[in-house]
Amino acid sequence: MGKHYYSYPFPTVNELKEVLDIVRSDMDIQQQLIDNGMFFYPESTFWVSNTKSLILGLKRMLQYYDPSTDRLATAKSRDERHQRLTIAYF
Repeated sequence: MGKHYYSYPFPTVNELKEVLDIVRSDMDIQQQLIDNGMFFYPESTFWVSNTKSLILGLKRMLQYYDPSTDRLATAKSRDERHQRLTIAYF
């Protein structure tokens, strides 16, 4: 029947920017992340839920957000390495 994998979706660019702003401005959060072995670099590139359509909309390419340029970039392959951030709302 095939394999199915489920996970939290990538955040939108706006959700990611909000989290990055919060983490950058709060040294306590940064220290808690380090203390728990979660090395989080706010200036890394991050996968986002945005996609770009190519070839008349038939092919969708993943995109990532680059905080250093404040821009989205299109991944050239699925093997690229970017940070993945999961945001859970309670």
